[in-house]
Amino acid sequence: PQSVAVAEEISSASITLLRNKTDRLPLRSRSTIHLIVITDGLSMQAGTELLAMLRNNNHGVTVSRLWNESTQREIENARRSSRASDNVIVGAFLSVGSWKGRLGFAKLVLDFIDEIARSSVPVFLVAFGDPYILGKLPTTDVVLATYDGSLLGERSAAKALLGLQSITGTLPVTIPGKYRRGEGIQAKAAFRKN
Repeated sequence: PQSVAVAEEISSASITLLRNKTDRLPLRSRSTIHLIVITDGLSMQAGTELLAMLRNNNHGVTVSRLWNESTQREIENARRSSRASDNVIVGAFLSVGSWKGRLGFAKLVLDFIDEIARSSVPVFLVAFGDPYILGKLPTTDVVLATYDGSLLGERSAAKALLGLQSITGTLPVTIPGKYRRGEGIQAKAAFRKN
């Protein structure tokens, strides 16, 4: 239990808010959310803790799972669900692995993310794992980095999105062309002004 408590503290402290356009955070209670879980390989586990926590906090949530071999039909279903929601959360799950070779998402998936980032629905982008993916994705209304694609990382991200914890992290690396090392917007729980 002591180790778990330390891990939770570290995970919470690492959450980094890089953009919060027009103070979109925290998510408004009872708003509808379309959660789009994007992975480089097929995964039914990624996003489960985030989904559960959003639903437990009185949000109507639908979910789409996209990966590098998603079809045009799967993309169209995600597009339709996104348009029907008050908010879209894109969870980008990408982690380094020696067997993976080049990291990234397929062009069809990237084009879809570009499209929804330009839509009128607010988009919240959360990078789970490798923060460098933020350099390849469009800038959205809200941008968060967790550096961790585990259930613990998802839990910390959900708390940040819901305003249940303060956000104090700063970026430990530079994302070329987007964010500098040390950047991070500080926000108190419930996101009252500092």
